[in-house]
Amino acid sequence: MARSKNITQFCAYCNKETKMARVGAMEVTENGEKDAVGNKVWYKCSRCHHNILFDETELNSLKDSAEIKSLSKEECIEYSPENSYSVGQAIYHENLDDVGWVKDKKIMSDGRSAIIVAFQKLGERKLIDNFRPEDTVLPDE
Repeated sequence: MARSKNITQFCAYCNKETKMARVGAMEVTENGEKDAVGNKVWYKCSRCHHNILFDETELNSLKDSAEIKSLSKEECIEYSPENSYSVGQAIYHENLDDVGWVKDKKIMSDGRSAIIVAFQKLGERKLIDNFRPEDTVLPDE
């Protein structure tokens, strides 16, 4: 079985979900016996560069549970910038032809809100939320 060199995992040091690179592995034994108790894997956070030790069996079970959460277009709400979304909602973006979960909702510097969506094919994307064209102020010419 091929092992992935990179994973996306929550970093306790950054307090963010980041991409991590595999830097090493070790086999843990109990009382010096040759039977392995478990495999531990070192990953380095790409944001803060801390090394974190994960249990490989836990990582595999998390990966399996993520695959179970696959979505279909019928289960999702179609995305439109004018609509408002909440964290956890499943959306379908017609132009991107992808489905995903709303992971986070943020306020941008101009006071408008944006959602962070984890798409199945494209990964994370930031999309406009609750856009009102009448609220747009154009600069005077």
